[in-house]
Amino acid sequence: MTKKILVVMLIIMTSGFSVKAQNTVKDPESIIKEFFQLYKNKSTDSALEYIFSTNPWMSGSKDQTDALGLKLKNLISVIGDFHGEKLITKASIASDIVMYSYLIKYDRQPLRFIMTFYKPNDSWRLYNFKFDDSLDDELDEAIKAHRLPENTSGK
Repeated sequence: MTKKILVVMLIIMTSGFSVKAQNTVKDPESIIKEFFQLYKNKSTDSALEYIFSTNPWMSGSKDQTDALGLKLKNLISVIGDFHGEKLITKASIASDIVMYSYLIKYDRQPLRFIMTFYKPNDSWRLYNFKFDDSLDDELDEAIKAHRLPENTSGK
């Protein structure tokens, strides 16, 4: 009788654990949403710490992630107040790698965050995080004459 109770309790505990574990698996959009929630609250360190924590392989790169965070904080300190983010584009390779590019709006100038996620098995993790302030370079390149369609009206 006692063995049956133990087996039933073990099954209940195990199934409860697996349901909880499944609920903790997040897709890239959920990770990004939580990242920006932390970021909006003027907590750059917490936001970066959170997004890097999705990849256990990045824990060995603490010096690099700290340096990236310091570089971002230094840039933010001179461009004014944060006014939100907008998705620029999303691209994927198969269904296992996805990249999101976001416009980050500040008083003085915009930034771009590029976040790439990888799904090696059943969970998503940050694969790469980059930021830059060279959106105007891309706009300049996009309007150059060689990118415009040829004039076929016959002058």
